[in-house]
Amino acid sequence: MVEIRRLRATDIDAMLRLCALAGWNQTAQDVARFLALAPDGCFAACVGDLVVGTTTTTAYGTDLAWVGMVLVDPDFRRRGIATTLMETALRHLDRLGVRTVKLDATPAGRLVYERLGFVTEHVFERWSGPAPAACAPASEGTWDEIAEADRLAFGADRGALLRGLIADAGPPLLTRNAQGHMTAYAFRRPGTRAGYVGPVLADDAETAGIVLSAAAARLGGSVFIDIDPAFPRATGLMERLGFARQRELIRMRRGEQGPTTSFRVFAIAGPAVG
Repeated sequence: MVEIRRLRATDIDAMLRLCALAGWNQTAQDVARFLALAPDGCFAACVGDLVVGTTTTTAYGTDLAWVGMVLVDPDFRRRGIATTLMETALRHLDRLGVRTVKLDATPAGRLVYERLGFVTEHVFERWSGPAPAACAPASEGTWDEIAEADRLAFGADRGALLRGLIADAGPPLLTRNAQGHMTAYAFRRPGTRAGYVGPVLADDAETAGIVLSAAAARLGGSVFIDIDPAFPRATGLMERLGFARQRELIRMRRGEQGPTTSFRVFAIAGPAVG
């Protein structure tokens, strides 16, 4: 019998086991961050003492929330566990009064989410490649300007998430124009398979390339980034930097249309958090 309960800090290794089985890139720091952001909003499916499935939620106030980390042990799939976890997560967000729920789905998970009332909103792309050399200097900005720029671009206040990313991997790198206006920023963090760059906010592809390269150079090795292919000249930039397209991420929505991301979003913070 499958039991659904809240995910605990003692389940981090169990969740990483499921991540490894799925070939995902999350670290123990990532899982701890999910739990810190929503200690009552992350869930585990258990058979006895074995964690066989997980999901997380991240609420950005009551306007918008994200569902992520929907994982099921391959030996326990096709038993409705993912659907049950999603229903539990959605009931939790409904109790909080969240009006719009979003997620970034793999193509394999799309049908599950459509049956739960999600509709497709946009498509992002996972790209991977070797960390390029930083092509221009990038500086570190002040918290206030970064938080405000992100709120305007993302459509909701995710300051707690950004503070967690800074605590784990350092402040974002940014560029400014001659008038001192911030034209781009990029966050980065380590992963189990590759470093990860995102979110990236930029005025154009040129400035996105500067901060992306600077952030990736700090990570070294291989890098993942989930970009908006509709961003002007984004795919050409990625190809010039030596990256290759890996797969699609399907952004889906349940509830009101709610906040939308702006044209300045070059890359997301991650499929689990938007």
